[in-house]
Amino acid sequence: MSVPDLMEASEQLGWIPGLHSLDVAEAEAAIGARYRPHRLKMPRGEAALDFRHHAIEWTDASLNLLRYGPDVEVEASVFETFYMLEFPLSGAVEVAYGRDRVSSAPGRGLILSPGPFVRSNWHPGTTQIMLRLDRTLVERLYQRITGDPVRRTPVFTPEIDLATPVGRRLERLFGLLVAEQIETGSGTPLSPMPLLGLVLETLFANVP
Repeated sequence: MSVPDLMEASEQLGWIPGLHSLDVAEAEAAIGARYRPHRLKMPRGEAALDFRHHAIEWTDASLNLLRYGPDVEVEASVFETFYMLEFPLSGAVEVAYGRDRVSSAPGRGLILSPGPFVRSNWHPGTTQIMLRLDRTLVERLYQRITGDPVRRTPVFTPEIDLATPVGRRLERLFGLLVAEQIETGSGTPLSPMPLLGLVLETLFANVP
């Protein structure tokens, strides 16, 4: 079996039942319930969204396909309980991240850690595949790898070049996560933990 790339993974995620809405309040409620309460603004004054969200949910993580459609500002405040790994498939996202400004686009991803304030601007037509990782999962694995007697919260340098070996490995792991969860005929889905562990070990070893 060939390993799906991000576009193939996004197509497969799109087969999973999800939510499609034109209403700002409905989109805020849906994403707020899964991540954290936040506000959506449309700075260009568009009358409606073209919101689409599909997700695979696990105990300590979720893999998501998300788009808003028009130019949208998302004020998320602080990610207290999770990390977000984001790969745009189209469009671009500019993020006020604490005191810094970072950006992503096809070929450039982001890892957003707990702590810094987050406000993002999604350009028109942006679609992202996004891996949400619970903070406790990341902290537990980091402590196990480092042997540190104190549990700590790693904060990553946010920008990831997907043309590098680490970026290509992350793309392959995302593809495998999707493929293994939607395969039919094998009964109970495989546990995602080996692949999620590889995602985190790749980040710990290669992202400052």
